[in-house]
Amino acid sequence: MTKEEIGEAIERVALQDLMEAGKSKARQDICLDCLDRRCESGRVCKEFLRRSKSYAWEIASEKAELN
Repeated sequence: MTKEEIGEAIERVALQDLMEAGKSKARQDICLDCLDRRCESGRVCKEFLRRSKSYAWEIASEKAELN
């Protein structure tokens, strides 16, 4: 396993509980006005994945601040 793969695995575990909330927020934010429409065929665009992760990290940060 490369360092990049290890980092991605750590990130995936850290965000697994928050990704659904991140995906939901990304859908509300970008999917309604998206011209790509790749998601209609079951594929996910890079922007959706990027925003989902970003929102999940944002939620994790907010939870950490509350503790």
